[in-house]
Amino acid sequence: MSREQELNQTKRQLDLEVDLNTQLTNHVILLKQSIAQLQSQSEMEQEYISNTLLRKIELLNKEKSDLLIKVEQEEDMLVNRLTQKLNVLQQEKVQLELALEKEQEYMVNRLQKQLDDLSPHRFKSTHFYDTVAPSVLQLVNEALKKTCSDFQQQAQQHFLELNKLYHQALQGSKDLPPDLPSFVS
Repeated sequence: MSREQELNQTKRQLDLEVDLNTQLTNHVILLKQSIAQLQSQSEMEQEYISNTLLRKIELLNKEKSDLLIKVEQEEDMLVNRLTQKLNVLQQEKVQLELALEKEQEYMVNRLQKQLDDLSPHRFKSTHFYDTVAPSVLQLVNEALKKTCSDFQQQAQQHFLELNKLYHQALQGSKDLPPDLPSFVS
């Protein structure tokens, strides 16, 4: 091979290498542009996803706040109703105690009058008036006291149960008994 041929062959190889280099350079430029475009698109998608998630979080926070307000209002309503019922029951208890006391006083007065009407001169002996009548009065008085005591115990028990429910409601207790009396609902 002559020198000229070698030179031509080297020149052709050089031209081929220059063409290949140009092609590879163009390919690298295209890849860089594609990467930049993909990166830009990826950033836009990330921003869209972030904005969507932020809107959802804001919506959930608003719903949570609304629910908390609603629960608070319902608790306040329940506490108010229980307070009203408690006040009514306290008034009823006082009225019943007064009525019981009046009834007891009426019965004692009536029995006393009946005993007074049974004057000793109607009997040949004052034995009934002196011995039997006081024991009858004592028995009646004891029965009235027992009735009064039973009533007070029942009223106190009802009052304590209502008071317990009232305090549970004040504490926001979610475990109120399912068998609440009708005056609580």
